[in-house]
Amino acid sequence: MLTRSKVETYMRFKGNIDGWARVSRKSENDITETEWTQLDQLIQSLIICKRGLGSKEYCQQANDDLSVLAPDEIVRDAIIKMIPE
Repeated sequence: MLTRSKVETYMRFKGNIDGWARVSRKSENDITETEWTQLDQLIQSLIICKRGLGSKEYCQQANDDLSVLAPDEIVRDAIIKMIPE
């Protein structure tokens, strides 16, 4: 499950997992590599949908994944704000 803190860590490194991995993660260890990858894939799916490139089923799955990975509305909003216009 993604939390506000995990999304903030992702945003602080601008989605760059290599930069995150190189930093001493004592204070950055609230997000795992698996969660990072899930968030990365979720953002990519949401971008595809926002640009109208995904099927109805694909976009429904992306929204379902968003609800499962980020059950908190504040976290979902933060993720959606990362989707470029």
